[in-house]
Amino acid sequence: MGNLDKLDGMDSRSTSTTQTAWQLQLLGGARLRGPRGESRLQWRVAGVLAYLALEGTTPKYRLASWLWPDSSEATARNNLRQALKRLRDSAGADLIVGDEQIALVDWLEVDAVQLSAHAFAGEYAKAAALEGELLQGLDFDECPDFDEWLAATRESLNALRRDATMAEAERLEQAGQYSDALSMARQVLELDDVSEEAHRRLMRLHYLLGDRGAALAAFERCRAILEREFRAEPLPETLELAAHIESGKPIGGMQSVKPREKPAPQTPAAPASALVGREREWALMEQAYQEGKLVFLRGEPGVGKTRLAMEFAASKGPVMVNTPRPGDRGVPFSTYAREVRKVAALQPEAVGSLPDWVRRELSRLVPELNPADPPPPISSEVEKIRLFDALAELNRVAQRGYVIVGDDAQYMDAATMEALVYLLGKFGGVGNPSLEFTIQVYRKGELDPEMEQNVVYSLVNAGMAVLIDVEPLPSEAVGKLLETFHLEGLEQMATQMTRFTGGNPLFVLETVRHLQETGQLERGWPGRLPPPGKVGTVINQRLSKLSPQALNIARAAAVLQSDFNLNLIARVLESRPLELLEAWQELETAQVFAGNGFSHDLLYETVRTGLTPTIGTVLHTRAAEVLSEARASPARIAQHWMEAGEPAKAAPLWLEAAEQADHAYRWTELTGFLEQAIRAYEEAGQPHQAFEARIWAVGSLWRHDSGPQQTQLIEEMQNTAQTPQQHGEAWSARAWWAISASLDLEAERAARNGLAALGDPQAHPETAGKLLRALCDALNNQGRYDEALKFLEQANRLLEPAGDEEGLFFNALNYSNILLNLHRHQEVIEHNQKLLGSLQLSQNKVWRAESLRRIANSQFFLAQYEAALHNSLQAEAILGDIEGIDHVRYEVVAEQGWAYLSLERFAEAMREFRRAESYLKPHESRAFLIEPLGALYRMLGAWEQLEQAIENAERDIPANSLYRDLTEFHRLLYRAARGQTLPGTDFAEIERRMELSGWDHGLARMRLEHAMLVGPEEGLGLVQKSLGWARAHHIPGMETEALAYLTRTLLRLGRVEEALKWSAQALERLDTFPPPSKRALVWLARYEALKAAGEPLAGQTLQQALDWIDQVAQRHVPQEFRQGYLSQNPINAEVLRLGRLEGLS
Repeated sequence: MGNLDKLDGMDSRSTSTTQTAWQLQLLGGARLRGPRGESRLQWRVAGVLAYLALEGTTPKYRLASWLWPDSSEATARNNLRQALKRLRDSAGADLIVGDEQIALVDWLEVDAVQLSAHAFAGEYAKAAALEGELLQGLDFDECPDFDEWLAATRESLNALRRDATMAEAERLEQAGQYSDALSMARQVLELDDVSEEAHRRLMRLHYLLGDRGAALAAFERCRAILEREFRAEPLPETLELAAHIESGKPIGGMQSVKPREKPAPQTPAAPASALVGREREWALMEQAYQEGKLVFLRGEPGVGKTRLAMEFAASKGPVMVNTPRPGDRGVPFSTYAREVRKVAALQPEAVGSLPDWVRRELSRLVPELNPADPPPPISSEVEKIRLFDALAELNRVAQRGYVIVGDDAQYMDAATMEALVYLLGKFGGVGNPSLEFTIQVYRKGELDPEMEQNVVYSLVNAGMAVLIDVEPLPSEAVGKLLETFHLEGLEQMATQMTRFTGGNPLFVLETVRHLQETGQLERGWPGRLPPPGKVGTVINQRLSKLSPQALNIARAAAVLQSDFNLNLIARVLESRPLELLEAWQELETAQVFAGNGFSHDLLYETVRTGLTPTIGTVLHTRAAEVLSEARASPARIAQHWMEAGEPAKAAPLWLEAAEQADHAYRWTELTGFLEQAIRAYEEAGQPHQAFEARIWAVGSLWRHDSGPQQTQLIEEMQNTAQTPQQHGEAWSARAWWAISASLDLEAERAARNGLAALGDPQAHPETAGKLLRALCDALNNQGRYDEALKFLEQANRLLEPAGDEEGLFFNALNYSNILLNLHRHQEVIEHNQKLLGSLQLSQNKVWRAESLRRIANSQFFLAQYEAALHNSLQAEAILGDIEGIDHVRYEVVAEQGWAYLSLERFAEAMREFRRAESYLKPHESRAFLIEPLGALYRMLGAWEQLEQAIENAERDIPANSLYRDLTEFHRLLYRAARGQTLPGTDFAEIERRMELSGWDHGLARMRLEHAMLVGPEEGLGLVQKSLGWARAHHIPGMETEALAYLTRTLLRLGRVEEALKWSAQALERLDTFPPPSKRALVWLARYEALKAAGEPLAGQTLQQALDWIDQVAQRHVPQEFRQGYLSQNPINAEVLRLGRLEGLS
């Protein structure tokens, strides 16, 4: 096979150095052999290891009670913990894994397990060679339960060895190897001297070897043993054999002289019925079909997911199957490219009729669709959406009328998944006829957790999909499945088969196939099998029967993982396709291959796991070379170079893949490729390049994840930094992480440390610019605006000559942040509008969204709520389906929530705040939500939800004090609303701390709320402070609100004329500058002033408040919160009370 002939001599079933380094001897004693040498095992530890080896995963404390039966439960558990700790310490490795359920590690070689595995695989000579009794010499008399198990297991293993030795003796006899067969027959009698079958074999073999005297002597020994043990004569067939031998005649009918040729048993096919035990799943799928929902089928490998999906789909119409391959994950759009090729092959006319622009876009994935005019790589979000629209058009034209089955979705690359989610959104929701009925199948626990959360669970929660778990079959269903094979007696093995296979249908099929092919089915269920879950033994046995050439093809296919065919494998094996054709057909006949793929992933995994390091290196090297010639994805080639032990060749390819992901806005993939590049550079001994990749990776994570992944990279940067620039970059990363975590003092310290470590900023302007920008942000957040502006100007002077567009843009955003904190909101709007005008549509969409969000935020402060909503919605639309920007998306969606809340569209506000929460990472504090949720739930009078929000925030308050103060403030307002007494010192202390923190807008709002909870004199001072602040900073909505509160406070003091004046001003401002979420407050204050002045038409103003409250309640308050909104909201409750007194409705 070309230059790879040497593969034929390499055994794929040999184990690696790590695996063979550890051996556990349980037969003939109890010894552990490892890198530290051999050691005897303490008897109870030996018992634990033996039980786990032979029974598989076990509840931990069952063994504790068995081995320490006279101890209390707590003492027994502690004794077991200590025993396992001593084992771990002495071995220097964890040989037992798990917590409540424990098991041995897979790589520990155990002779007793090998005995049952060899016997099950038909390797009888190897089984016979494993001598010695289980835990020989160890006494467990004081542990009756364990001793009972040990006695039964010893008997079982002895019987297994005896039967294997007998079977090997028979095989040798049939092969004409009488001397070797005689030796085996003697071993059988040593194990079981009352076996007449063994005695007869010994007599016959002596006679066939020409030793008539020895044959007759063997008969006499048999007679004597039977007389001594049973007081019985030999069986008639034994006596008949002795008579033949004594007469010297040939033994009649003996076929032992030449080997018997047994017809090869027919390999059983998969059973015809896929619905055994699947009635529940079928019913759920039928319901989803009727409702037009997407179906996700999830389950363990081999449990029957694909068969079930295909059967159901076929019952509904023609089926189109999309099948991701194991190598797709790291190659963007690889799954979709394969499906486009499949559709083009199945429906060439439909694809040929697509508009030119669609074919051109699709040629990004499949170049042969438009070879004359290939488009350039995707470089913007707009281009990515255009590609998605082309895929949607292909779906509409070519897949109409089909039922779509997506198999093995766990292998799907993220870009393909993103496109599929886009198509689902484009075609609409539940029951839309534009979307073909689709079933997506994936393995439980193997789909990327973030993808499962953001795609599967999100669609299920939105009512657009159902998730169905396909469970293993119970024993009754396994029995019905066995009946479908139509093999006599098989259905009676249901209980044993269920235990061995775990109820997994594929494992059942493989086990039946093995039992039939090895002839064991005729003898009934084997006495002892390998531990449950070791069905890989069966699959390995099937692979062992392949020819060397077929095995090498399977190895090459397992290495290539995806998109392999005969021509590609021939190039990897340096051979010609015609030379491999017969071996390829052998693989198909053996049901290892099905088309251009393995017939099941478990076969692929078994072949891949069995590769020795040498074979793997050779094949991965050839795969990398061949795929490079074919211009395959850089990530795919890089992975092969890594597997081949060539990290220096892999690292630049990982960077190339990262560059492509960056241009395509696939930032989660970008981070993954960069982490691979870091690892590759480190393994290649290139620390400088690894550090540069870390800088890029930390920057990409800052957009969407300030959690453990980022902090680990930052720690690595600080530990590996050597040059002044590297130290500066490490401190910059630390500073930006601290800013994202609202740790502004820490951010300031880190930025200053970075600038000190960097030295001359002119030498490294980009790094200095990042540090100065971080310092500016930290100072801005602390209210030190003049200092922040000074450092921002310094950064601009550095970056302008260097032409750092990204740095200058973010400096411009920082300037906007300073203006925002100074409440120069009109300047913020003008500044960002100018910034947007300088950005072309094709430039970074996230930058545009950031500017629009800042415009929306300032419009909120200027009481331009509709405009704020419009711009925040536009910002989210620009973000589209860009992945990995959850932090940005959180801020944009929260801005929408504030706009809806200010407009008193409470249902929409609640929806957006909840959606914003979904973008917070697990490590991010839920205290960030206390301000919006506190305001929302108080307006709705939703005390239970408010209390829960406060408790969530209190459990999760971040390190800075601002959120602690906000949470305490909302707790006080909640207590006030529930009529609880409040110490005045509580509010005063919170106000003092908030004033120190510089959060003046929040302080002004807090004072207005506080004013209504204290005496009128104190309240007046608080309202006047807030009113003065709102006017000084041009916050018109708050000014209107403050005028209303001023009116009500003056009325409490009896100053009616002043109250009339200020209430009139508030009412005049209501249409132009309404207070956020409190329009009824203005009418209420005006009514109270008019009523106090004796105005007869005061009720008309109150009616306006009543009408508004009713309108909001009917249109914008969820039904379950409506009563609270009307009766628990203090403003609304007062309006309704007064309305009843006035006789108004």
